[in-house]
Amino acid sequence: MENEKEYNYDVFISYTNEDGSFAANLASALDSAGVNCFLAEKDISLSKDWLDTIHGAILSSRRILFILTPRSKDSLWVNAEAGAAWILNKEMIPAFMSVEPKDLIDIIRMSHGCRIETPEQVQALVDKLAPKSQKRVQVDSEHFTDNWKDLLKIGAWEIDENSKLISGEGMYNYLLSQQEYKPPYTINTTIRFGKKGSGNSGLVLGWSAPNNIRRYYHLLFSTRRVLLELIGNDGGDEFGDYKHVDAGVDFIAEAGRSYSLSISVEPDKLKVIIDDETEYTVNLTESLSGRVGLRPWRSVVKCNHFYVQQK
Repeated sequence: MENEKEYNYDVFISYTNEDGSFAANLASALDSAGVNCFLAEKDISLSKDWLDTIHGAILSSRRILFILTPRSKDSLWVNAEAGAAWILNKEMIPAFMSVEPKDLIDIIRMSHGCRIETPEQVQALVDKLAPKSQKRVQVDSEHFTDNWKDLLKIGAWEIDENSKLISGEGMYNYLLSQQEYKPPYTINTTIRFGKKGSGNSGLVLGWSAPNNIRRYYHLLFSTRRVLLELIGNDGGDEFGDYKHVDAGVDFIAEAGRSYSLSISVEPDKLKVIIDDETEYTVNLTESLSGRVGLRPWRSVVKCNHFYVQQK
C-alpha cells in the first residue's frame, strides 16, 4: 500500500477532450473544496513529455475519477487510464453522465460509481471527495511564478524555468489563482499579447462556477479598446454568452509589447492603470469575488509577473 504522504494529487480526472469544459468546471469546484486535482492539458500533441506527465500523475494520485459520457465511454485513452489504475490498485470512481454502467468496460463497471447529471449530483460528488482531502491553507497573496504548481490550469500553459515566463494560448484556456479573492484586492502584472490584430485577451476577475457553469468578469483588451465584460451570466458558452459592462476606453494593444498593469478592485469600483498613462475606471453593481487570472482567447498571453494581494 502506498504511503499517503507520497501522493501529489488527491484525484486524477480522466476524461475526453470533448468533455474538457465540464471537466475543467468540476476541477475548479473540487479545487475550491480543497481537493488537489490533476486535469490533463487539452488540445496538445501526444508528445513524450505529455505521456510522461500522464504516467507520473496516475502514479502519484490517490484516486482516479472517470468522467463517463457518450463521448468518453469508448475513448481509448480513458480506457487505457482505467487499465493503468486497475493494475496499480488505485481507487476508481466512475461518474456517469448519460451512460449506463453496462455500456462500460468491466474494470470500470466493477467500481461503485455515481451520477453527475444534475448540479446537485455534482455537488454531492464534490462533498464526497472534499472531507478526505487535505484542506488548503488560506493565504492573502499569490505570485503566479512562485505558486505555479498550485495554480488552476485549464488548457495548455507553460512556464520557462529560467526566465519564469508564463505563456498560454487558446480560446477556452485559463490560468487561475489558487485562492478566491474578495474585494478589496489588488493585481500587479506585466503582460504582453503575441498575435498582431488578434484581440479579446485579458484578465479574469471574480471567477466562479455556480451549478458547474463558468461565470466571471473579463478585463478585455480588444484591438481598439479596454473594457470590462461579464461572461456566462445566462449559463451559456463563453463564445456567445457575454455582455459589456460599459464602453471602456480607447487603447490599442501592440503585439509583443509588454504592458504594466496596476489593478485595484473595490466592492463597487474597478480601477486599471496601464503603464502609468492610460486609466480605466468602471463602477460595479456586484462584487468581483472569486479567482483571478489570465485568459488568452484569440491571442497568445505571456507574463513573467502576476501578483495578487488581498487588502
